[in-house]
Amino acid sequence: MSHEAKSWQFVCAIDHLSHAQCLEFELSAGSESVDESHNGFVLNWHGEIFAYLNSCPHTKVSMNWAPNQFFDIENQMLQCGLHGALFEPASGLCIHGPCLGQSLRRIPLKLENAQIFAEISQ
Repeated sequence: MSHEAKSWQFVCAIDHLSHAQCLEFELSAGSESVDESHNGFVLNWHGEIFAYLNSCPHTKVSMNWAPNQFFDIENQMLQCGLHGALFEPASGLCIHGPCLGQSLRRIPLKLENAQIFAEISQ
């Protein structure tokens, strides 16, 4: 039985994210947890911090339609820039579009000294 070594990668200071704001980040190379995508994004949703791989479950393309832009125009749902699928910010669940019922892949986070770190399995 093998055990994965886990390490933590700094993403940003928590005060860099206000409500409904996202920030893209590159995951450390060589991580098994990132599949074909080596990018993630972190977001603040009503004071809670979440992170997902930047990969739509439908086509595996990047979710954002511009740098750090993942929310729809009303800042209520995450939206795939390619085909408009809508995802709940807190769960990553697709509620509208071709990947209905599928979810974004969550990246585990920890908060320490007002800084956000993403978990990297190696």
